[in-house]
Amino acid sequence: MSTVDVGNNMSDHLPIEVRLAMQDVPVECRDNDKTNDGSYQLRWDKANLHQYDTLTHNYLDALGLSYANFFSTCSMGCSCGNLWMIDDYYRKIVSALTSADATCVPRKRVGFYKHWWDIELQELKMKNIESHKLWIAAGRPMSGELYDRKRVCKAQYRRSLRHHQREVTCSISNDLHDCLMQKDVSNFWKTWNSKFKRHKPQSPSVGGFTRKTDIANAFADNFASVCSYNSLEQNAKLRSEFFYRIQQLQKL
Repeated sequence: MSTVDVGNNMSDHLPIEVRLAMQDVPVECRDNDKTNDGSYQLRWDKANLHQYDTLTHNYLDALGLSYANFFSTCSMGCSCGNLWMIDDYYRKIVSALTSADATCVPRKRVGFYKHWWDIELQELKMKNIESHKLWIAAGRPMSGELYDRKRVCKAQYRRSLRHHQREVTCSISNDLHDCLMQKDVSNFWKTWNSKFKRHKPQSPSVGGFTRKTDIANAFADNFASVCSYNSLEQNAKLRSEFFYRIQQLQKL
C-alpha cells in the first residue's frame, strides 16, 4: 500500500494505491473490460488517421488475396458445403478493423477530453508536475526556493483551471440566453442537450430483432434478395475481369 503523490492532483488528499498478489481469483472478481459499454467511445478526432489507413490497407489486402482462390470457385447459389468460409472471412475482416483502431484510435470515457483545454493549461500542468517532482526529490522541504516554486506553480495551474471552467459556463449561459431572447426553442434544446444531456446506450433493434444472430440473418436475407444480377452475360464478363485483376495482384 502506498500513496500516489503527483503534481497534477489539485486535492489536498492523496489517493492510495493497493497492490495484491493473489492466486485462484474467482471469475466474478476479475477485472472486466468495460470499454465496450456506452460510457466509452472511439475518438476519431484524436486518431492517427494516416496510420489507420496504412494498417487497414495492409490487413485487408492480405486478407482479400488469401480468400480470392476460394471465392473464385463458387458461383451464386453455390451449395459446396464451404459456407463456413464466409463467416470466417467476415470475422477476420472485423478483427482486422478492430486491431487497426485499437492501435490508432484512442478509446476514452465520455467527457475525458475537455474542449476548453488549451496550450496554456498544458504548459502550466507540466510546470506544476515538474516543480512537484523536484520538491519531492529534495526531501519535501517546507520552506525555500523549491517549496515556493511548487506552491506558486500549483496556484497558477489551479487559478487557470477555474478561469477556463468559468468561461465555459458563461459561454453556455450566454448561448442559452440568446436562444431564449430570440424564441429559438429548437436551438435552445440543442445547446442544452449537447452540454448537459447524458446519452444512455440503447439496445440495438433491427427489424424488431434484438439478438445478434437474428440481426445478422435479417441483413443476410435482405442483401440476398436485392443483390442479384440483371444480365448473365454482363455478370460473367465482370466476374472474369475481377478474378483476372486478383491474379495480377497475386503475381506482384
